[in-house]
Amino acid sequence: MDFGLSESEQALRQEIRDFFKREPVEKFKTEFPGEYTWGDWSTEFNRRMAEMGWTTLVWPKEYGGQGRPLMHQFVMLEEMVYQKAPVLAFMFIDWAARAILNHGNEWLRHEFLPRIGKGEVTFWEGLSEPNAGSDLLALETRAVESGDYFIITGQKTWNSWAHIADYGITLARTDTEAPRHKGLSAFFIDMKLPGITVRPIPGMTGETSYSEIFFDEVRLPKHFMIGQKNQGFPTLLAGLEADRLWGRGPVAGGFKRNLEKIIAYVKQTGQDKDPVVRQQLAEVATEIEVARLFGYRAAWMLSENMNMTYEASMVKTFADELGRKLYDLGLRMEGLYSQLMKQSPYQPLKDIVHEYLFSYGLVIAGGTPEIQRNTIATRGLGLPRG
Repeated sequence: MDFGLSESEQALRQEIRDFFKREPVEKFKTEFPGEYTWGDWSTEFNRRMAEMGWTTLVWPKEYGGQGRPLMHQFVMLEEMVYQKAPVLAFMFIDWAARAILNHGNEWLRHEFLPRIGKGEVTFWEGLSEPNAGSDLLALETRAVESGDYFIITGQKTWNSWAHIADYGITLARTDTEAPRHKGLSAFFIDMKLPGITVRPIPGMTGETSYSEIFFDEVRLPKHFMIGQKNQGFPTLLAGLEADRLWGRGPVAGGFKRNLEKIIAYVKQTGQDKDPVVRQQLAEVATEIEVARLFGYRAAWMLSENMNMTYEASMVKTFADELGRKLYDLGLRMEGLYSQLMKQSPYQPLKDIVHEYLFSYGLVIAGGTPEIQRNTIATRGLGLPRG
């Protein structure tokens, strides 16, 4: 079995490395700091990615893409995360593009794919509600047909980047009499529509990446629906798989970058002479490689059109818990300096404290560890429910 990259994948990785030698990460204007290992949010970098052809790398050629294998995108993202490129906004753009390509009508494809391909629009993603977190099928937001429109009323919470994005993707209940998983529909949301109120939610890091959204009888044209009415559940599942795989799989590159920073600091401070410290660092380094292989396996399955049932849950759970372990280790290496935020000139590892604080919320985002382990147990190991 060959675990190495193909020649074309190696060439793509080298292309990205050469790009950042010519155009350092720092040159790109950013709007908001990144979240958890990913680089910052930057519309300027989105446009540069589009110019390089990276935004549409794996799209079908008939929609303006290059038609490359899906593994190429995984390799690209892993290297970009390692470089700490401001690629955060691309995550949500890519999710929107995938939803349009897989489930969108011709109007959505004609209207949005060219703009996405040029890096002209940004998206938020939001599924949770105050009474529907891990149990998303309990969502209460309603979408009622009225002529050529749906009238949307309800509330969403923990919506990533809704306060700065142009459009979003969300779910609403379109049939209250149907079984819970059959009465849902998926929609694109134009954030300029009347009746939408966005309330940012400050996080532990002192920054804002999530928001609450209130829909007060928002009139959304019918062609903004993704897929068929009352058939939004497959879109929901695809979105969760995307969040768990694409949002976690490539972060092994970021873990590696931050581990290298911690190792450099340990050497600088003489802690590398401590055998316990060496063992802890070796253990984390080993687990980063495991996380990387989990991600590659899941991405390979997708590229081979294989059905994933529990693999994305394994990627997410392992990566989330490894992140907490890595950043906790970094803070312990800092000692009392770990109390300083990254803005302090005396904080030696800068981003580590930010990553540590963010890591505790991230284990919940996309499904709690308990939910993920239930999925692994029932779908992966064939164990009974309950």
